[in-house]
Amino acid sequence: MSLFRLVLLLAGAAPAWAGLSSAVIVLPTDTGRAAPAVSIVQPADYLCAVVTLRTTARDTDRQSAAMRESLQRVTNAIQKSPRFQLHQGAVRLAAGSSAVFSSKAGAGPASLQTTLRVLCPLQGDLDIFESMKQIRNFISSLAPAADTELNVVSISLAVADPEQYRQRLLALIADQSRAVQQNFSARTVIIDGLQNPVSVRQVDDSHVELFIDYQMSANLDVR
Repeated sequence: MSLFRLVLLLAGAAPAWAGLSSAVIVLPTDTGRAAPAVSIVQPADYLCAVVTLRTTARDTDRQSAAMRESLQRVTNAIQKSPRFQLHQGAVRLAAGSSAVFSSKAGAGPASLQTTLRVLCPLQGDLDIFESMKQIRNFISSLAPAADTELNVVSISLAVADPEQYRQRLLALIADQSRAVQQNFSARTVIIDGLQNPVSVRQVDDSHVELFIDYQMSANLDVR
């Protein structure tokens, strides 16, 4: 399986200022199903690194202080970076769910943990693996507060606002419908599923496929 694959969906709004991004992004899913006949294949817009911050202190007051300080340090470092962005949009998982903050049970007080998403825009002819190396090195250079661990959970391709391609996909599906009706002399063509969200899945190390999960059926003339 590719290093970039991850079943995760994230959403938000447009970027607000340098270093921070609430842009709508979607990380590719791998459902194991073939995409419909109509789809769009294009380069991904980002690499997205999912990073966890976890406190190791046993004292609950120290946990809160350490998490607050670590979040401030990481946010400031990303804001100062000329290339990387901190994604602050809402999170929706394609499978399962995740809280912004969670408590991990263990021997003694639970550990406070949060998840961050660091974006690396993919522009020009940059090598995808070089970009992956750069984002890993950047995250490794971040210095959280004492009593806090920072770990990279995964790195995935990501697409900015896939819903912007809905009208283009619908136009392509309409073309397919007319072709079916003409080529098979169909009386009617029925399309189900056009209300489904625009899905994204990975094609190779740098390209993604966008599609609407629809089904098409036709009533043929019987002579």
